[in-house]
Amino acid sequence: MRRFGEERRESETVEMNSKEQMTALVLHGVGDLRLEKVDIPQPGPGQVQIAVKKVGICMSDVHYYSMGELGTLSWTARAAAGRGSGGTTELNLNGAMRRLGEERREAETVEMNSEEQMTALVLHGVGDLRLEKVDIPQPGPGQVQIAVKKVGICMSDVHYYRHGRIGDFVVDCPMTMGHESSGVVSAVGGGVDHLQVGDRVAIEPGVPCRRCAKCKGGRYNLCPKMKFCATPPVHGSMSTYFVHDADFCFKLPSHVSLEEAALLEPLAVAVHAVQRGRVTAGDKVIVSGAGPIGLVSLLVAKANGASAVVVTDIDDRRLAKAKELGAWGVANVMGLDAQAAAKAANAAFGEDFDCAEGQAQSVIECSGTEIGARTAIHAADSGGTVVLVGMGKPEFTLPILEAEIREVDIRGVFRYVNAYPVAVNLLAGGQIDVKPLITHRFHINDAVKAFDTVGGGQDVIKVLIDCEL
Repeated sequence: MRRFGEERRESETVEMNSKEQMTALVLHGVGDLRLEKVDIPQPGPGQVQIAVKKVGICMSDVHYYSMGELGTLSWTARAAAGRGSGGTTELNLNGAMRRLGEERREAETVEMNSEEQMTALVLHGVGDLRLEKVDIPQPGPGQVQIAVKKVGICMSDVHYYRHGRIGDFVVDCPMTMGHESSGVVSAVGGGVDHLQVGDRVAIEPGVPCRRCAKCKGGRYNLCPKMKFCATPPVHGSMSTYFVHDADFCFKLPSHVSLEEAALLEPLAVAVHAVQRGRVTAGDKVIVSGAGPIGLVSLLVAKANGASAVVVTDIDDRRLAKAKELGAWGVANVMGLDAQAAAKAANAAFGEDFDCAEGQAQSVIECSGTEIGARTAIHAADSGGTVVLVGMGKPEFTLPILEAEIREVDIRGVFRYVNAYPVAVNLLAGGQIDVKPLITHRFHINDAVKAFDTVGGGQDVIKVLIDCEL
């Protein structure tokens, strides 16, 4: 009965408002304010209708009333007296022509793709990857369609492939793989004005709700309604076409390649990790783990002003790559307990840093192992910071008293937030070169072989898939 009453009330409200008009204060020109009757607007999806009670007058309102413009924002439209009942709004000629061009381009592009199919790499279960033909998705309002060119394989992709799950995220229905992607805009949805067909873009794979407290507080990576590519049940971007929200697609500078752009996703993780680690100029930094995330963390820490970065791992070939990329020192910690590994890591700074009292100010733990996390706490200087980036077991045993009595801050990292623009600028400005991290390339037709290659040898760092047919 309560639900019936709600539906009846909603129906009555819509019916009541649909035929009524409201009073609005409309500016027609300099000094020309009029009270007019216009139709009451009805809320669309995700919107509410508000009975307005109080409105403050801002000096910008007064400026438009008195001058008709504010800086480069000028009054260019006149609201007709009957605009709520079939009247029209007069737009300036440039705006009308631009909108007409957008509508024509959208119509032509959609028509071109509407009957085609694309190739996608779809995970059906543990070890069951298939190349399939699926319909090409079309962009909606605020979205763009992207002809995907390059996709990196992340260890999370491999984990889903081998185990069918990561924590509570379980692959229980077919899912397209991939989230480290770049490509070329092939169609533009309505309302998108910062991208156009032909633009080369990098795709930030997570789209938050934009409405919750975390989103509004600037930490959208923690949004409980986040839709992240290739995280069940959301499809990924390892396909010949992909549709994504335009405000999470970043136009590339002309000299940044699509291969480099595919590495912007792990680079964004490193940017966020270094920011969470509070790395500043002159700091000593230890990076635990010389995999892809550890190596880009090395690069970002140096770009952020760290005077010296030491990298630890248990494989000499990966440590050699770290040295090649500019690590001040390296330490092979194979077989060492946490305290011994911490001592070895700090010793790798050498005598040149004896004047810098104490241990590393920041330790960025990328291995995702318990021994790595334990070592990080022992290796950090008193008052320093440990950043946990690598994901491993749900629970670790850690030397908490050591952290407490020396005030070592332990901070988590989950993906990234507002890091893509920084990562793009680091590539564009030449502060970071990610090309040496690319060790293997495969065509999408050989994607299964590519997945089997990742983790199959210590010489593998970053594997890229070419999705262009």
